Amino acid sequence: MKAQEIFEMLPARDAVIWNALIAGYLETGFYEKALKFLVQMKNDGIVLDAPLCISGLRTCGSLGAIDQGQEIHAEVERLGLLENVKTVGSALVDMYARCGCLTKAQEVFDKMPFFDVLSWNALIGGHVEHGHNNKVFRLFENMISKSVSPDSSTYALLLKACGSAQNVEKGIELHTEIERKELVERDIFVGDGLVNMYMECGYSGKSLEVFERLPSRDTVSWGVLIAGYADCDHVDEALESFSKMQSEGVFPDISTLIAMLKVCSSVDILEKGQAIHSYVEKHRLLDIDPIIGSALINMYAKCGFLSKAQQILDDLPVQEISAWNALMMGCTEHGYYEEAFDIYRKLQLREILVNPVTYVCIMKVCGSLRAIDTGRQIHAEVAKNGMLHKNLSVGNALVDMYTKCGYFTMAKKVFDNLPTHDVVSWTAVISGYADSGDGDEALLCFDKMQSEGTIPNEVTLVCVLKACGSIGAIDRGQYLHAEVERKGLLESDPMVGSAIVDLYARCGLLHLAQEVFDKLPARVVTSWNILISGYVQMGKSENVFPLYERMIREGIHPDPVTFLIILNACNRTDLLDGSCTVFEIMTNNFGFLPMLEHHYCVLDLFFKRGQFNKATTVIKKIPLPCGLELWQSMLGVCKSLGHVELGTEAFEKSHMIE
Repeated sequence: MKAQEIFEMLPARDAVIWNALIAGYLETGFYEKALKFLVQMKNDGIVLDAPLCISGLRTCGSLGAIDQGQEIHAEVERLGLLENVKTVGSALVDMYARCGCLTKAQEVFDKMPFFDVLSWNALIGGHVEHGHNNKVFRLFENMISKSVSPDSSTYALLLKACGSAQNVEKGIELHTEIERKELVERDIFVGDGLVNMYMECGYSGKSLEVFERLPSRDTVSWGVLIAGYADCDHVDEALESFSKMQSEGVFPDISTLIAMLKVCSSVDILEKGQAIHSYVEKHRLLDIDPIIGSALINMYAKCGFLSKAQQILDDLPVQEISAWNALMMGCTEHGYYEEAFDIYRKLQLREILVNPVTYVCIMKVCGSLRAIDTGRQIHAEVAKNGMLHKNLSVGNALVDMYTKCGYFTMAKKVFDNLPTHDVVSWTAVISGYADSGDGDEALLCFDKMQSEGTIPNEVTLVCVLKACGSIGAIDRGQYLHAEVERKGLLESDPMVGSAIVDLYARCGLLHLAQEVFDKLPARVVTSWNILISGYVQMGKSENVFPLYERMIREGIHPDPVTFLIILNACNRTDLLDGSCTVFEIMTNNFGFLPMLEHHYCVLDLFFKRGQFNKATTVIKKIPLPCGLELWQSMLGVCKSLGHVELGTEAFEKSHMIE
């Protein structure tokens, strides 16, 4: 701010002074301010020179401000800078690549009179940022064939691509080459890239080994390691590394603090996050970087402290869209969908410029609430402003929203029109097919996804295993099971293990379902529910209660779904006493309020036994609006059995509620 005050006091301001101010804002991450002064400079009649063009293009690339970037491009052409200044061409390629206009970036690159490592890095970097990892390595091979030697930045970009694609084989190959050229000793940035690559590929042990062998470890190196642990949910390792970093006298930077706030986003270690919050306030970091405010809001929101998150947002000196997004996502994750809608409406009323994260979040809300009308309005908005084709995450969220709202034809249409597909977009469509019972189409879609070089993630595998179970494709399911075992996913993701148990249970192979279940390193309540349900579906209800008792012994708390499955088992075997006991345990021991489905199971047994008075007693305890369906069921049973007195009461109650 001091620099800006001095700048505004100057009687005359030339291109050099303007560039110094804009570059200063760029280096400190205040891109919006840099763009604001770039526009003001043009309005003041300052003629662009090469340094100003480069600063302006960097600003536009950082903000995705393609319109202003194209204006600078036109000025570059007019001044003939592309032919005379190498770095201007590289900056142009970089701007278009950062804005997602990779075809245009390639066009500019092809027209450049000379190529150096900077221009190649700009083009490669654009494809890295947009996840086009196969293209990245083709460009690298082309670069080598043109006799352009890669530098440290090239290797850092390639390592980032390996991490993004989880291509550890290529990463190891690059690691060997980097060691041969002794690049780690000369550039710590490459060493940090290796640490990050191994972490993203799931090799946290190798990542730590590389980190400990670095000739020097600065704040960034520690930050990369801690951020890697944070992204992998290795909470203990992140906390230990943060403590060790401080004991070695290395002060955390804002990026490291943001990673640690992410680590502390659970109630059991919130106290450590609050200590970091105190550190942030003590050093007045909220005034320096608004992103750390967003991280604080995210931490409190994820822990369910939404009022505290709101308070931090209200107190921020600058309320960036990322802070609003963090609060909106917190509301969404905790099921406060209407509150999330309210935040979105505030953004619209205040005319705050939203970004892709905002759209992704609000479309998730629309999907959860089946709010198709609002979802369509947002679809029209993102189509109009070009966001749908500029940002893949927005397109993916739109596909997912239509799928969750039951508009699968529209979801497929959006998917087909996306400029590119990643694992998230493919998974959204596969999930749609699997959820709608079209397992064959889900598997065809999965095959096509793999043929196009997209590697499935854990969520994809869960959806495909569900599809296999729905159509009895046991051979395909067993092949996937073998793949899961090979990749060690049973140890790392409980939901994948649950999906395999579900596959075998759906296919009637309960001995295999039990075998997989018994080998799971972590059995979550979903796994237990799936196995118990499998036994019920196969008519082996005698296995249900022993499994339930084992579940309790192992310290797993049943959820309402568990009790619904057990009540169904009682219903199938006509165990009225068992049903009543389970109902009491659910309400008295675990404090769950029975849902309509739970009541139906118990009432059905009373109806079968002809114990209508007991059924009536149960229904009368239910609040009237919720009991409508149950009174209607009672009316139907009484009508079929000719029970006039109770039938009349059921009729009167039904009409009273309506």
